[in-house]
Amino acid sequence: MTATANPNYTVDDCGVLFDKGKTKLIKYPCAASHQSYTAPETVKSVDDGAFAFASALQDIDFPASLTTVGESAFDWCLGLGYVCFPATLRTIGAGAFTTCPSLEDLYFEGNAPTIGDNQFWYSSPVFHVQENTTGWDAVAERFDVEVVIGEGSGGEGLGEARGEAAGGRRSGRSFPEGAEAEEVLLARRPERRGKGRVPRSRR
Repeated sequence: MTATANPNYTVDDCGVLFDKGKTKLIKYPCAASHQSYTAPETVKSVDDGAFAFASALQDIDFPASLTTVGESAFDWCLGLGYVCFPATLRTIGAGAFTTCPSLEDLYFEGNAPTIGDNQFWYSSPVFHVQENTTGWDAVAERFDVEVVIGEGSGGEGLGEARGEAAGGRRSGRSFPEGAEAEEVLLARRPERRGKGRVPRSRR
């Protein structure tokens, strides 16, 4: 039975598996070679482990409909550099970013979501957030990350920063030939920047 004929599931042009209405992103193919992925505008939730082991992915954008990211959603995405989340996001499950050694930036358009435990073991991403949003002081303290408040309103500052981040990553990430994953992860485990810093802007 093809995905088109299946009454419960469908796939997009990238081979990503969804429920029939494309409201739930179930599984991104871990062997896919795409560096970027933009989820359909209908997606409301990302299943547990949906992007796990997708090492080629460098950046992901989610639509304004997204509310929930499951546990271990991006675990072992070794090349993932940034992810953009909409204001509708409410929950990020435990271990969603546990083993993401290349993760540098997370962009949030709304208030801080509820974030599960066991995040950022091998990375220390900068959280880019909007002015007049709430909950980020607690996130900075809990996860020992830097939170940067975007300039202006309506996303202008975040949009510009996202574009710069994407442009800087298009050269791709590579890992030493023959290196074990554990060696790469240990080499890239960050030194923490200092707890709870929330500067007004990095620019």
